[in-house]
Amino acid sequence: MIKKLAYLCLLVFIASACSDNTVYKSKKDVNNEFWVYEEAINFELEAPDTINWYELGLDVKHSKEFGYQNLYLYIDTGFPSDTLLTDLINLDLAKKNGQWNGDCNSKSCSNPFILKQKFKFEELGEYSFAFKQASRQDSLKGIQSLSLKLKKADQS
Repeated sequence: MIKKLAYLCLLVFIASACSDNTVYKSKKDVNNEFWVYEEAINFELEAPDTINWYELGLDVKHSKEFGYQNLYLYIDTGFPSDTLLTDLINLDLAKKNGQWNGDCNSKSCSNPFILKQKFKFEELGEYSFAFKQASRQDSLKGIQSLSLKLKKADQS
């Protein structure tokens, strides 16, 4: 009986450890070798509720040919009430010594960033997110994809 209970506890622990509470995840590839200034990468998601706490993350995948330490992005956030909020963010893709951050293989790196921590949706409906590169170059080489991820945060 004790072995069965221990086995059951182990299964519950493994199941909870493997679950990351992801509610939404979408990946968008950059269409060309270059991300042009005018091109937006768009995501839409439906607010699950206005009760639970959430965390919004962005994963940036880039080639090792990306020529900069940082990536500057404009984010246009559209709310269900038709309000539009624009932010400029700076994402560190490399350390000052040139070593890449994130998970890298021989050709590319993937960097997870938290855009918004422990928040509640203020209203139900569809939210839109438009990401535009904000570098000094009209065409930015090396950004391969963006992935937007919404997951439930710790509810305490």
